[in-house]
Amino acid sequence: CALPIFPSVYEVGSFYNDVAYVGMPKAPNFRFKPERSRSWEIGYSFNFAPYWSRLRAGDMRLTYYRNRIQNVIETTDYFRTVQYDRKDTAGLEWQSRIDTGRFFAALGATYRLKQQMCDRDTTADLDPFHQFGLPECIEGGYGSTRGYQALQPKYSVNLDAGVRLLGEKLELGLRGIYHSRVNTKQYDRLLEQGWGSVFNTTGKPHHWRASLIWDVYGRYQLHKNLNVNLGITNLTNRYYLDPMSNVAAPGPGRTVTFGLTAKF
Repeated sequence: CALPIFPSVYEVGSFYNDVAYVGMPKAPNFRFKPERSRSWEIGYSFNFAPYWSRLRAGDMRLTYYRNRIQNVIETTDYFRTVQYDRKDTAGLEWQSRIDTGRFFAALGATYRLKQQMCDRDTTADLDPFHQFGLPECIEGGYGSTRGYQALQPKYSVNLDAGVRLLGEKLELGLRGIYHSRVNTKQYDRLLEQGWGSVFNTTGKPHHWRASLIWDVYGRYQLHKNLNVNLGITNLTNRYYLDPMSNVAAPGPGRTVTFGLTAKF
């Protein structure tokens, strides 16, 4: 399907805000075209719970998706806005779960096939005679935009598993999240060819590494309307950067939480 997405007031009325332009705000540009999103996906789902009487739930699903946003509006340096020809994303997603009542588990994974920004005007501006072979599409996005900092990992895996005890009053669980390191092959190649201007100002990617984060939790039902919760996130106290973050700040270290949940 294709859906028009019109720019917001902020997007059409943004202006330079650095010192040189404090007294000369940029006039609102209402000539932006509306974004138009086209998305489709195809997948296969299989429910195997009916083939095993002990299962409460059991299924798996594999999906391929492909999205295109034409006339995509982005935030660039000095909080200005800019419009590019299109943004393309594509990938594979896997979801599966199994639940016997006492034991349960879920496994999910994503694999990114494409995430790029394309704009003929930008390419022509930097390489007007097409003599240096600058690509029309940049993986992630152009350097002065937020899109490039939001480059997704090539693949990620998440696991949830647990057990229910004491008549299902007590639940103990484990969560694991893994993601691959940032892939900057195109970025490095363009730098070697002297195309650092493509990645000027704020858009250089943070070189986050692959990481595996484990969380554990426990939940006990004191009363039908009262639960006690205990959790430990980042159990191994791993030092890591979150993918797709605009700030090069490490994720939280080992954190212990305790709480009560009541229903009235």
